[in-house]
Amino acid sequence: MAGRRARRFAADGADVVVVAPALRDERLEHLVRGDQVTWLPRPVQQGDIQGSWLVLAATDDPATNDAVAQWAHAAHVWCIHASQARAGSARMAASSQHGEVLLGVVSDGGVDPARVAAVRDALADHLDSGAVDLRRRRR
Repeated sequence: MAGRRARRFAADGADVVVVAPALRDERLEHLVRGDQVTWLPRPVQQGDIQGSWLVLAATDDPATNDAVAQWAHAAHVWCIHASQARAGSARMAASSQHGEVLLGVVSDGGVDPARVAAVRDALADHLDSGAVDLRRRRR
């Protein structure tokens, strides 16, 4: 998840910093090699969120994600909590692009991510089927 989201943030122009002892995702390695993402090769520390306005807590350790979310809350920084969405202060939509239309599906934090992705995919299939007129309405 971290690699996929880091790529999306970087593509949207964000300054992305990944703090992790190791990179276990090919997408992250590629982004770091391409200077699209900065990597700090160590465990995350409380001060790492200073100067940020959005933090993604997406480690494989729920306790670390909880700690990052708590630090972000105390610092008034938006936080997406990957292991427990309701513990974060922000959500990220499961999205797909259809020409000039961007489709996004967001849960209230109680739905599992696979279900949200399935809803996104079903809606995307509906759009791609041609059942919805996606022509411009404004000049």
